[in-house]
Amino acid sequence: MHITHGLHLTQRKSLAMTAELTRAIGMLKLSNADLAAELATLAAANAHLTVSPSEPEPGLALFQQRGAEAARRPNAPPPVTSSGAGLAELTQAGPAPGLHDHLLRESRLLLRDPAEIAMAEALIQSVEPTGWLNQPLPDIAEAFAFPLPQVEAVLAKLQQIEPAGLFARSLSECLALQAADRGVLTPAFAVVLDNLPLLAEGRLDDLAARAGVTVDEVAGMLRLLRSFDPKPGTQFDASAVVIAPPDLTLRRAGEGWQVELNRSTLPQLTVSDAEAGDAEDLRQARLLAQAVDRRNVTLLRVAQAVVQRQRDWLRRGDAGLVPLTLAGLAQELDLHETTIGRAVADRMMTTPRGTILLRRLFSTGVAMPGRAPVSATALRHRIAGLIAAEDPAAPLTDTAIAAHLRAEGLPLARRTVTKYREALGLAPAATRQTRQSGGPPDRADPRRA
Repeated sequence: MHITHGLHLTQRKSLAMTAELTRAIGMLKLSNADLAAELATLAAANAHLTVSPSEPEPGLALFQQRGAEAARRPNAPPPVTSSGAGLAELTQAGPAPGLHDHLLRESRLLLRDPAEIAMAEALIQSVEPTGWLNQPLPDIAEAFAFPLPQVEAVLAKLQQIEPAGLFARSLSECLALQAADRGVLTPAFAVVLDNLPLLAEGRLDDLAARAGVTVDEVAGMLRLLRSFDPKPGTQFDASAVVIAPPDLTLRRAGEGWQVELNRSTLPQLTVSDAEAGDAEDLRQARLLAQAVDRRNVTLLRVAQAVVQRQRDWLRRGDAGLVPLTLAGLAQELDLHETTIGRAVADRMMTTPRGTILLRRLFSTGVAMPGRAPVSATALRHRIAGLIAAEDPAAPLTDTAIAAHLRAEGLPLARRTVTKYREALGLAPAATRQTRQSGGPPDRADPRRA
């Protein structure tokens, strides 16, 4: 009986762990936002579960409220941006340019020094669709080996680009840039912007005391603030699909890099023993919490391993990628390949080189005689670079490109060069030469990571 009982307990524990593992694997493919929705559904049916949603940055609710109020009013005018035009008016005038295209074009008008232009391009890569910077300035400077004081100076110039509020690092800075643009950034207004949580809580008396003004004056500032645009970048690419927030963020940690979960989108799950409910509900709640923890640990483990393998990408872009496959990483981490696939599928990560799909850091290897395999992505990047630097009057043929690569220790067959060039969307040499009189050919920008 003792042996039978022991086997029975082991079997039940195994089944429970299998259920937990199965649920964790299922959750692994969910984004943080989808996970929050799934947990909310489960919590509604289980009294032992409480899901606490992530909170937006203090003060942002003021502008979400403004949008909701506008949506409820029939025939309401479009929201006012910092330039005084509504989004509808902007889109009626013609298709809006892409945000990054706009920033690149405007930065060329502002800057002339090549070093400053390079810094501007690095900063533009880190601008998210809202128009805000998605990385701390020191991380961007370090990733590209730029002096921080010079990057700060370039940022100050880029923040002059219209609409006001672009390149902000926080909500308060975004609003301060717009207030300065309108000529209303008084010392009292600056105090209000430094205390947005008080404003969001409606504590106008406290704000008035801190700013040294009357409550009526603070109320007037609030009315003005509600006419500002907290996300000035969204007036560009008006027809684009909404981009989901990243699930992961990459930060400098001493001499290395640390992957973290994006806590601003990750729901918090709490299991309570005190709530009324049967024992099975409590058991299921605990299993669910364990599954969420396992999901998060696995996601971080996979992402950290990817970053560890692709450290050089942070410094050099696609030229620094090394071969990395799902199967290879699965073997390294002792996980199933499908688990790796679920972890990286459609997973967004914020990095000093912008917000990317984690899958982008995977690349097949191309065998090279006498040396380690080379990333196919890095080879395509090099081919794009050679074509970008060619003499327009004498474009490089695929044979000439293959010769260049061979001289660099990258022996690649001409037919492989042709395949990679076509994958990049680049025309053959004869076509590029024909086009050169009418302007540069359409091609990938090799400077982009």
